[in-house]
Amino acid sequence: MPLSACYLDIWALVISCFNTYESILLLTTNKIKYPAQAKILTRVLIDTLFNISAILEAPFENSKRFAIGIYRWRLSRYRSDLANYRNMNIPKASLEYQKMVLAGLEKLMKEDYKVNKGDLENRIKFPDWQLPSRMIDKKNSKRLILDEERRTFLEIVYHNEYNISSEIMHQTSMGVEWTFLSAIPEKFISPVDKEKAGKMTSDALNSSILYLLMIASEVEASFKVIMGSNLNEIWRLFAANKNRYYKYYDIRYKDLLRKLEGPGLDI
Repeated sequence: MPLSACYLDIWALVISCFNTYESILLLTTNKIKYPAQAKILTRVLIDTLFNISAILEAPFENSKRFAIGIYRWRLSRYRSDLANYRNMNIPKASLEYQKMVLAGLEKLMKEDYKVNKGDLENRIKFPDWQLPSRMIDKKNSKRLILDEERRTFLEIVYHNEYNISSEIMHQTSMGVEWTFLSAIPEKFISPVDKEKAGKMTSDALNSSILYLLMIASEVEASFKVIMGSNLNEIWRLFAANKNRYYKYYDIRYKDLLRKLEGPGLDI
């Protein structure tokens, strides 16, 4: 597999993160705000932190496996829509587009990853991409995150950040409430719920910046290149009060980034 294919996956994921962050900004800083939608989008960023960390663990092999996972997800969706398009009034144009995307992915897999179409659904040869909980499960001998330092850190992140996000999305009562709040702008929310909406807004912005910093730091340290900005200085700005940022910076990124950018933050 050419090195460019691995770089392309990382680049695409990082660009996707910044696009998600811009969406969160639009939802939380405009005159009409949608705080619940913004909060929900932070889940995309923390998912990407785990996915990028897994790819960086073994860039060539895991990049290929991640791309195959995307193909399988697209294929599953296409087959479902194809089987139900008459009952669900799915436009034929949508099916044709999905078919075109799949053909493009099949070409990419053959040319860049040297994986033939017949092997794309071979789950023995190419196991499915893992959920974050499986990536860091110490009991899982086939977990994607093998580096113990990285695994231990991501386990802390998972329990402190991901579990909360996951529970919010899946608990029935909270899920219904968030679905309701995400469907209407903040100005139409009752006074009782406005306090919740305000907390969602600040938490969505805070979390999105934190996860972006983590992602940028992991990429920069793994490739041992500086991406044009001193991440230590950015961490310094947000971690000065020994807050949520400081905890993660102190555990991992102070030492990780010091190797590239000089002294870390001592507070």
